[in-house]
Amino acid sequence: MIEQRPRPVLIDARMLFHTGIGNFLRNVLLRRPQDVPAEDLEILVSNQVGMEWAAKHLPGAKIRLWSAPIYGVRSQLLAARSFWGASSPLLWVPHYNVPLAWRGPLLTTVHDAIPLALPELFSPLARLYAKLEYWAVARKSRRVLCNSNFTVGEFIRYTGCEASKVEGRLLGLDPWWFEGTRSSSAARTDPPYIVFVGNVRPLKNLANLILAFRQLRARRRVELKIVGNEKGFISGAGEGSRLRDLDCEGVHFTGYLSNDELRATLDNAEILVMPSLYEGFGLPSIEGMARGCLVAVSDIPVFREVCGPHASYFDQKDPTSIARVLEDLLDIPQAEKTERRQRALEAARAMTWDAIAQLHWREIHRLMPRAASSIPET
Repeated sequence: MIEQRPRPVLIDARMLFHTGIGNFLRNVLLRRPQDVPAEDLEILVSNQVGMEWAAKHLPGAKIRLWSAPIYGVRSQLLAARSFWGASSPLLWVPHYNVPLAWRGPLLTTVHDAIPLALPELFSPLARLYAKLEYWAVARKSRRVLCNSNFTVGEFIRYTGCEASKVEGRLLGLDPWWFEGTRSSSAARTDPPYIVFVGNVRPLKNLANLILAFRQLRARRRVELKIVGNEKGFISGAGEGSRLRDLDCEGVHFTGYLSNDELRATLDNAEILVMPSLYEGFGLPSIEGMARGCLVAVSDIPVFREVCGPHASYFDQKDPTSIARVLEDLLDIPQAEKTERRQRALEAARAMTWDAIAQLHWREIHRLMPRAASSIPET
């Protein structure tokens, strides 16, 4: 039996269909340039769906099923024992969960520094594990790529990583976000509604949003739609236990929505709101811009970088501030709303996946072992 040559690039794609990181990962892989042949790639996926996607979009790549946990001691043991042995291809990990035993060249993507910036949101064990992983990323990676300049700064600040190793580009939107966009002057629903896209986690600051909405609803007819996982709210687990006791009249959980359903929900919303305490990027903000929503977000550095003048900003820790900004947006004359929506739409159109994909493939091409690339398959 003739053993196949090792592939010079190993990509951990186990999160291929996770929300957020999965979207990023698929968009980067779909933009593979010709100077990195698919035959030079080995793709690790966690399930059959991932195998089918990789086989369809990366023909010629070697695809391997590996369903180890994303985090934890077991994942680290399996990585050290099962996968990464004598050969040393370039490993790209699109998250901070790098294998601690890895000895070859490493490229890592960091999307945020939440466990380091807000450690109080994590258990002591999770804090320790995350701190160890971020330390490994900073010390072992040849390059660290990030989804915003804000995340670049945060990663350097909390890990002490050499600044010359870290670089960032903004995320983007798929072209289908702009298909069938409603006229920026089109009427919305009556009563109007505000939409939040995310999940029930303390980081998303839903408690203050609901307190703000309660103030707003006392003064006018308006509704709030929360798009995403409602499990914690309904069960009372975690952050849901805080929210369950609040007066939530006029608040509607949609649960999971398909892409088409999400676009339709945004099309008819007056405002998209993101009261996050912290984000590495905050993709729903530009999704709202793309579908003609007025956008209201926390006054945190990353939203200033991503949204610029196309959003209204509030103090995320003050429900009264949130309510005031939301009400001000609802009261804007229609002509001004139309103008704002049009400017935001054009800004969103300029945000594509090309820049961050090109950055990743440039570094993969630069770091991949050249000798392995030239060995013919047998």
